[in-house]
Amino acid sequence: MQIVSERADGLVDAVIEDPAGEEGLQWAAEFAQQAGTHSQTRERRDKIAEAHGAPGTVAQLAAGPLHKAKDPYAAQAAVDALAAGIEVSFETGAQVEREKIDERRQSPESAAQRYLFAAERAARKPRNLNIGAARSVARSGVVGAGTMGGGIAMALAAAGIPVTIVEAEQDALDCGRHGPAAAGPAG
Repeated sequence: MQIVSERADGLVDAVIEDPAGEEGLQWAAEFAQQAGTHSQTRERRDKIAEAHGAPGTVAQLAAGPLHKAKDPYAAQAAVDALAAGIEVSFETGAQVEREKIDERRQSPESAAQRYLFAAERAARKPRNLNIGAARSVARSGVVGAGTMGGGIAMALAAAGIPVTIVEAEQDALDCGRHGPAAAGPAG
């Protein structure tokens, strides 16, 4: 089982069905009580010993997945930061990661994503729209008397609202006003 091998490797400390339940809380309390047994990520170099000091190892391993990345720039930035952290030092990796984040934040793509994020939210809240102030509808207009336009026109007329239908084809106009039989035989 994959989880068992990851526990043996030290990647997973425990497997708990309901981490927010009693068992999870008890495990967390016991784990916190264990003095001196916790190591920081930067201290766990045993799994990367072969790659440390061997430039190009990470890039070689990442070459395949990089070709499949949706955002190759971001993927390459992640590989660069990992390579610096594994092949040089944790501190160098953290510094490269910060530099790559800052570069990415200054990119035109990042500016476009922020603009899109704000625009999508602003579109949901039109300016100067007073939702509480309903206006009465005295007349209506429908462009196109096909299935949808005819249905809209009929619904408005049924509500007692005068409707003007604009249609380029007489047959479609007749169909929209009187139903499919009014258009005559198909042909």
